[in-house]
Amino acid sequence: MKNIVKILIVLLLLSINNLIAQSDKSSNSSISIKSMDEMVYTPAGLVRKSNVHLVDSEHHLNIKNGHIQIIHTKTGTLSQEFADTLTENIIGNNRSTFSYFKNNNPTNDSSGWNTFTYWYNNSNNPITYFSTNWNVPSLPTTNSHQLIYLFNGLVSFTPNCILQPVLQWGISPAGGGYYWSITNWYVWGSNSSQYFHGSLIKVDPGTNLQGVIKLMSDSNNTFSYYSSFTGYSSGSELQINNSPQLTWAYEALEAYGITKATDYSSDERIKMSDIQIKVGNTFPSMTWYPINVVTEYGRHIYIVSNSSVNGEVDIYFHTVSTTFSLLQNYPNPFNLSTIFSFSLPSNSFVSLKIYDLLGREVTTIVSEEMLAGSYSKQWVATKISSGIYFCRLQVGSSIETKKIVLMK
Repeated sequence: MKNIVKILIVLLLLSINNLIAQSDKSSNSSISIKSMDEMVYTPAGLVRKSNVHLVDSEHHLNIKNGHIQIIHTKTGTLSQEFADTLTENIIGNNRSTFSYFKNNNPTNDSSGWNTFTYWYNNSNNPITYFSTNWNVPSLPTTNSHQLIYLFNGLVSFTPNCILQPVLQWGISPAGGGYYWSITNWYVWGSNSSQYFHGSLIKVDPGTNLQGVIKLMSDSNNTFSYYSSFTGYSSGSELQINNSPQLTWAYEALEAYGITKATDYSSDERIKMSDIQIKVGNTFPSMTWYPINVVTEYGRHIYIVSNSSVNGEVDIYFHTVSTTFSLLQNYPNPFNLSTIFSFSLPSNSFVSLKIYDLLGREVTTIVSEEMLAGSYSKQWVATKISSGIYFCRLQVGSSIETKKIVLMK
């Protein structure tokens, strides 16, 4: 079982890397005419503007014979068609999987998927429903021409596809301005990805949003999905027919051009709550796995509840903790992986280690300087035997220890 999980994680890394990684370019490499396109930031990273397309309220998407089509819904006529050809669509510095690429802002700030959490559906039944509620955050207090994306989304195992209801701040290829707005995105392709979005709708701070992805039908290993914000249509929604199955669920914060903590919302965090995921006709047992790629200003994601009926994950834009603490790991007892959450009142060198009953060090989870804030770290005990262990957090002379139980 643990080998299967390792394989799945590796394949996930490759899938996400293909979507948002940037290929190495040497200074003397040849550049095609298409590479001269204007580059723009989408919820799938830095891409050519010519690969981004609007799908209005009268059209939907359809995949046929390795091509993706924009179809007029009422008449069924073909409006546009794109082939998945071997044409480079992303340029820039190399980006490692589950990492981030450098934005072209003057401060060279880290940009991309800042923090996110994921869950993989490994059952024989598809995800049929995925919804998340959240309130539109307060406005940023500074303007650095930043672009912020917040979303729940589904990703295919292979080939590379993402479907997501997205809240954005700033100007994206879909439009926008220095205000919050919503639309839905679909990313498709293995070689030359194409990026599709609905019409953008402005929303006010404090507005409650519900991003919903529904499986409308499935046949012969192809799947039709509908992505929308409840109560909003006006062309913002997307329907995609004959898509690959979407098996990975996400909650994520993505940002570009951030130069200071105040470039985010003035709110400390946003609650991605009332999360519902259905697999077939049932609510599955599930565990979210957090990935904190960028932690400046205390950015991180915190798992409040793993429930598939009313789950919650909180995304922190910035935070300053006033106490030193190590929470009990979750789940506990655990099989293979568990999450440790802790808080730091000030910038500190942090040591988070696992010990066995004899006091022998088993592994080091954290050993680095960290900014003040709250963090969650995952431990995957792949080669560790079942038993009782201890997690010890040390910051200076402050130490906290928790008993943990591994049951394989």
